[in-house]
Amino acid sequence: MKRIKSFSMLTMCILSAFGTPLLLNTEQAKAEKTCSNGSLKGAYEFQGGGYLNKKNYVLNALITFDGNGKVMGTILVRNVDGNITINLPTQGTYKIKSDCSITTTFTRRDGTTANYSGVVYDDGKKLGLTETDITTVVNLKGERVSSAFSTLVVLNTQQAKAEKTCSNRSLYGAYANQGGGYVNNSDPYALNVLSTYDGKGKAKGTILARSIAGKVITNIGTQGTYQVNSDCSLTATYTRTDGTTVNYSGVVFDNGNKFSLTETDSGTIVNLKAERVSTSH
Repeated sequence: MKRIKSFSMLTMCILSAFGTPLLLNTEQAKAEKTCSNGSLKGAYEFQGGGYLNKKNYVLNALITFDGNGKVMGTILVRNVDGNITINLPTQGTYKIKSDCSITTTFTRRDGTTANYSGVVYDDGKKLGLTETDITTVVNLKGERVSSAFSTLVVLNTQQAKAEKTCSNRSLYGAYANQGGGYVNNSDPYALNVLSTYDGKGKAKGTILARSIAGKVITNIGTQGTYQVNSDCSLTATYTRTDGTTVNYSGVVFDNGNKFSLTETDSGTIVNLKAERVSTSH
């Protein structure tokens, strides 16, 4: 009897070491791991860039997937070599295979189209896309903002709004902000900022390091205002102590723990990403 118990315990230890899938039948394991169009449902923040027809390119968008193969949303900022378009509606279709690979096509209101291939991961919370059109060298990353648009089916409108709607209160506390690109049309640019948001539309902080074509300035004070809309899109204006002003559009996501910004000033091609450090001042 002791030998049987010892053998059973040893078997369980071995199975545990290799993971619980060994305890599941094949069909159950497949059911748990298979992706489909339903893997993407709700609003997603997209940011990225690269080159378009050999021109510098950045993009920031808020896109909603319906779980059935259709998408619609708004390109908040589209910047091609410093030529900026804002709030450009887009719609399209997508197809997710069982291995979680994805293909998608977007048609913008201006008539242009864009095709992508990529992968859905983290249980449908994130996806990476690479454009497949010729003369493009573009990567985008998407992350779920919320599933508010899918839950409207099962929740009444007021309840859904109360649970999912964004506002200025969505940004509160200290955030680490980093990114870069190009300014003055062609000068390489990098930035690292520690900013505090008051939850009421005002922000202040310090640009810890700013480098333009290798010319570095540290510890520049900055303050400004921001507006978070109910769909979690964001606009912000910052004025630095050296007198320069910058404007951004972007998206708040991950329950206010993260947000993206793309500069909307002409002659700039800049993407930034921020993540909450703490909720204290």
